[in-house]
Amino acid sequence: MKRDFKPKVNTTAADISFTAIQFLVLLLFIVSPNFYTLNLPDFLFWCGIVIALLGFILFFVAVLTLGKSLSLYPTPSPKSELIIHGIYKYIRHPIYTGLLFFLLGLSIVLAGISKFILFVIALILFSKKADYEEKRLVLKFKNYEKYKAKTGKFLPKI
Repeated sequence: MKRDFKPKVNTTAADISFTAIQFLVLLLFIVSPNFYTLNLPDFLFWCGIVIALLGFILFFVAVLTLGKSLSLYPTPSPKSELIIHGIYKYIRHPIYTGLLFFLLGLSIVLAGISKFILFVIALILFSKKADYEEKRLVLKFKNYEKYKAKTGKFLPKI
């Protein structure tokens, strides 16, 4: 009996590249030495803790909200649905926002130049990845442009 293999995701080289670079940046953030530590006031340390905690919570709320539409890659899977409720009603990429807040908060807590540099690299990477992802989402969902006009990329439109 012959089975047809159909991939769950139409992955491209760009999908794999974005994801690999993302994991590399996150790994470097964890394992890289904390070069040239800044002497920041104590209140900034606590602000960093709050920002990191908010990012952690936002990340998990966004993941749970996506449910079966969650994909490791920027290209949506064939079975994914456009999620426009919960946090996605206000932000198109809350997982990226959560990760960025988490990294920013940790950068402040650790107060190391290398961590801030990796945060900026992550910010640029997630911006490019989100732009690529949105091109793919427009192709899959006819109402994505309308949704995009109502929401913010990483923060709500205020």
